[in-house]
Amino acid sequence: MTGQRGFGLLEVLVGVGLLGFILGAFLTTLGTGFRATTTQDQQVTAGALARSQLESIRSADYFAPPSVPYLIPPGNDPGVYAVPAPNFTPPPQYSVVVEIAQYCDDVQCYPVDEIQQVSAAVSHDGKPVRQISVLKARR
Repeated sequence: MTGQRGFGLLEVLVGVGLLGFILGAFLTTLGTGFRATTTQDQQVTAGALARSQLESIRSADYFAPPSVPYLIPPGNDPGVYAVPAPNFTPPPQYSVVVEIAQYCDDVQCYPVDEIQQVSAAVSHDGKPVRQISVLKARR
């Protein structure tokens, strides 16, 4: 039994420490990947919800401004009003707000009865996830 030697305490501690460091880094990376996947899934779902609402608004008849505008916080701008989402129930934990506003470019503001800026804002558990805007012209 001469010449046989086991591992010393210092070698074992260094090995366990190195293994713990590698395992901790792996679990951190795994957790970050899961969070990124969840966030990406929310963004994709919100984008699909917003696009579907915008397409249904764009394909519908022209929306005349209501006689009493719906006031949208925070600006309470009377030129902006909400429209109900036609035949739409969002998935649980998601909410969609569709707004129509007067369109203004760098040069001028167009009459709201000619061209409108339609925006769909999607939230997940009350946190804004996605907002998409398109233009709708009266035809």
